[in-house]
Amino acid sequence: MKDFLNMKDKVVCVIGGTGLIGTELANAFDGYGAKVFVGTRVPENFRNKSNINYIKIDITSSQSIRRFISDVIVHDKKIDVWINCAWPRQDNSKGRIEDVDPDIVGRDTMDHLLGFYRCCKEILINMKKAKHGVIINFSSTYGDLSPDFRIYKNTEIASLPSYPLIKGGINTFTKYLACYAAPFNIRVNAICPGGVLDKHSRLFQEQYSTRVPLRRMADKKDIVGPVLFLASESASYITGHLLYVDGGLHAW
Repeated sequence: MKDFLNMKDKVVCVIGGTGLIGTELANAFDGYGAKVFVGTRVPENFRNKSNINYIKIDITSSQSIRRFISDVIVHDKKIDVWINCAWPRQDNSKGRIEDVDPDIVGRDTMDHLLGFYRCCKEILINMKKAKHGVIINFSSTYGDLSPDFRIYKNTEIASLPSYPLIKGGINTFTKYLACYAAPFNIRVNAICPGGVLDKHSRLFQEQYSTRVPLRRMADKKDIVGPVLFLASESASYITGHLLYVDGGLHAW
């Protein structure tokens, strides 16, 4: 299996690589032989903990993204894989659409969606020069499906009104960028997870699982294999694809 997903000497950047899923991804790529650079707002909290390199980045700033890319290039001369999985969430963005301030929805959407756009634009410039590369965006099943609002009833979880705006945009932009970047030998795909377990209440887990053929939420480790696959040479003829990792939710 390690030969199938061989990442030896690949330089992989995981933007948002200190979160729930990003941490798993960074550790997995490191374990498969890649040189891993994690983009985070607070690299000082994570340095000297492993072979992984932590570098400061703010995806709301093009200058910060360019500085991150420059730091990686100085260190390792190239970037083979770029993964966008940051989530610059606004406070007070959760709640019913009648109650959430449109200005907060706007800021949430702009920071997240335009953050991904900025990252894609800047790394595209670099990968065009190298004439190769892989970009993987993190989207969601809610990029093209509505939540079943019944699963949130009487739970601690609320659906974000900005979320479908963000993830729907990421889905469409991923396809756009895949077609634009293909002549430069750059592949662009998106991972669309379903609900990933993260200290959710038993009630929410039960109500969510009734909507999923596999009858459970995803474990964070369930997301790793599909990302490794899309990043590997085994997926060399796959671009513009939205890979749903959702326990069969789309199959209902």
